Amino acid sequence: MDNQSEFEIVMGALELGIVPPNRSISKSLEAMNPVERRICKRKYRKIIRKGLMQGVAYKDVNATRRRGIAILACMKRGYQIVEVK
Repeated sequence: MDNQSEFEIVMGALELGIVPPNRSISKSLEAMNPVERRICKRKYRKIIRKGLMQGVAYKDVNATRRRGIAILACMKRGYQIVEVK
């Protein structure tokens, strides 16, 4: 992954209100207080559900695919941010 796409992922994740999926998620969540952690996890699940929308149950999708969906959503949002400015 090049620096531009890495930047887009991080900016998109921050805009969406989640931990950047290409970072250590467990360490980042541990640093948050319980309320922020709960909000962040709920937003992450919402993004995944929107990304799935194909009738596949959330629990049937493995963690790698969920992370990939989150990365794509963050990258799309980050690209929109970068292109506007």
